[in-house]
Amino acid sequence: MLFCDTEERTLPNITSTNSISTALLVFARTPQADARLKSFVRGGGAHQNLQVATALLEHTLQEARDSGMSVFWLDGSQQYGDTFGERLANAMEAIWSKGFDQQIVIGSDIPELDASILRNAEDRLKENEWVLGPSEDGGTYLIGMRRSAYDRQAMLDQPWLTASVFESLQSNLAGHPGCVLSELADIDTAADLIKVTHRVDTPFVLLLKSLLAPQKHNTRKPFARPITNRSFATKALRAPPALAA
Repeated sequence: MLFCDTEERTLPNITSTNSISTALLVFARTPQADARLKSFVRGGGAHQNLQVATALLEHTLQEARDSGMSVFWLDGSQQYGDTFGERLANAMEAIWSKGFDQQIVIGSDIPELDASILRNAEDRLKENEWVLGPSEDGGTYLIGMRRSAYDRQAMLDQPWLTASVFESLQSNLAGHPGCVLSELADIDTAADLIKVTHRVDTPFVLLLKSLLAPQKHNTRKPFARPITNRSFATKALRAPPALAA
């Protein structure tokens, strides 16, 4: 396994959110959909669960925007395909169709993911054809790829949503030069979130920790409105191109 060099490097000056060659795809459900499918707060109510889901997506989108890359957020309503692999492959191909040379794909459930990690991944793609960020549960929190390393069938064949995704992706990409980022934790359950809040003390994780506190008389309104794809200034992929038969 070739790990990405973690030394400080001089990154290109980024003065706008429109990187010429790299797209950043946030492949994530809306907070409302995520809160229905996941339980982030042990013993918490629906409102508290939604607060956590909203905070996670807000954090992801803000760090994505701060990375300086062109950001595309595809929520569930903009994804199409019968399986996770099909939906992801179709989304990535919609990005390629816009002329990008490389793209980075992330979800919205990695509290430690920040703009510096995203910029580092983009920088690694200048020297490699792929970069992967492994998650602690065997999955992957980041997939960075040049167009030359992309293979639709390989993406469809991955054991998505299992503990062997990272190893499988790395094996499939072995014929191309690449490297691996540091491991981070993703948040799928209340236990995952508690574990992260016990060992990480970044400002965002401290915010998440505050949202786990009992809220018997909740008067706090940290989020003024639900996040929708329209409420964040990304470049939405409204109509992914039809794929050739």
